Order: sequence, then structure tokens, then C-alpha cells
Amino acid sequence: METLFGYPAHQWTDDPSFWSDHVYHEDFGPIWLQRSSAIRERRLSDLEYRIVAADGHAVWIRELCQLSSMNTGHPVVVGLIIDLSKKRSPAEALGKNKRWLRQVIDTIPQQIWSGPGDGSVDFCNARWRSDLGIALEELEGDGWQRMLHPEDRNIVLERWRRSVATGEPYESEERHRMADGQYRWFLSRGVGL
Repeated sequence: METLFGYPAHQWTDDPSFWSDHVYHEDFGPIWLQRSSAIRERRLSDLEYRIVAADGHAVWIRELCQLSSMNTGHPVVVGLIIDLSKKRSPAEALGKNKRWLRQVIDTIPQQIWSGPGDGSVDFCNARWRSDLGIALEELEGDGWQRMLHPEDRNIVLERWRRSVATGEPYESEERHRMADGQYRWFLSRGVGL
């Protein structure tokens, strides 16, 4: 335990709340319920979760534990902890962060998009797609330009190209064709990264 998490062993045994205080916040609720249920029913608990190590990073572990009397007449929990950190790649953690960020962006009541400097679109949030009544695949590349009012298209593209060339923020008042076929005015802003 000391090697894996960096805390002195006595902290785990002397402080009854030490474990619960160091389970990664997002994992605690489900883990506590599953672990408690398994112990109460005297069955094997097999869980994967994160512990916050002494240096602050999250350590992925697999915990196997079960209630046992161990011939002492007193029930005790016996367990094994396996380090899963090498199996849980940074790419997996990044994937979860991306999914979380995507959910946040999709709930914002604005049209949010991104794209490279060539004027194509490589991402837009759910609000934009639903407002326009267009699937992401239809908006990707230069497909998004179909939503622009014909009188605005050249002006919008020129302002975008100028923004990309100079690094100045992009801003344009433009009309977008909505799902019902009607055009509405929008203030569109962007910044190069």
C-alpha cells in the first residue's frame, strides 16, 4: 500500500475513514454501494476504481474482497488490490474527458463549431445541428456553407479567410437557413487557436 499509494501503512489501519476519504470522488458512490452489498451478502466484491495517491494523481486499482471469519469467530474483510494503472491508458482518460466536454458543449444553448483555417468545419454541437436540421456529416468540410444565405456566403468566407490570415478574431452578422427553411440572423464569432 505504501509503494502503490505513497501513504504510510498505519494510516490505512488507524483511520477508519482513510479509504473512503481517498477513493476518487466520482467513483465513491457506486463503489461504496457495490462493496457494501457484496460484504453484507458475504460474496466476493470485484471492483475497479481510482484511489488518490499521496502525490495527488489517481491510481487505478482492482479490488477483490470478501467477508471472512478467518477462524477467529470475528468477521473481517479480506482483500487484494491490483494496480491497473498501466492497463488504464491516458488515452482512455482523455476519451472520458472528451465525452464529458462534448456533453457540456451539447447542452449550451448556442451554436458552437470549430474548423481548420481552410474554411471547413470539423465539429459542431447538437444545438447547431438541430437548429439547422442537418446531420454532422452534412456540415463537415464545406457542407456548412449551404446554410448561409446566398447573399451572405461570399462575405462570410472572406471575413473567415482574413481572420485566419491575420489572426484577428472572426465576427460576422449572417443569416442561417433553419430546419424550417426560414433564414434567421446570427452573430457569429470565432478565434484562431
